Amino acid sequence: KTSESVNRLMDATTSIEDEIARHRYTYNNIVQEYNTMADVVPSSMVASMFSFKKMDYLEFEEGEPSLRWEA
Repeated sequence: KTSESVNRLMDATTSIEDEIARHRYTYNNIVQEYNTMADVVPSSMVASMFSFKKMDYLEFEEGEPSLRWEA
């Protein structure tokens, strides 16, 4: 039973990581389109009039997460 639980947990974790990656990809594509529009006439004039700022891409640090277990 423990092995099955661990396998289900690993599958769920992988599924969540994949979903996060898909959403990050979608978000970054939208940011790229937004930033491009802010640079292209005539939308750049509107962006300037309303003080629209360029957006940053969503990025995550690579590597192992640091976890602290506190009692």
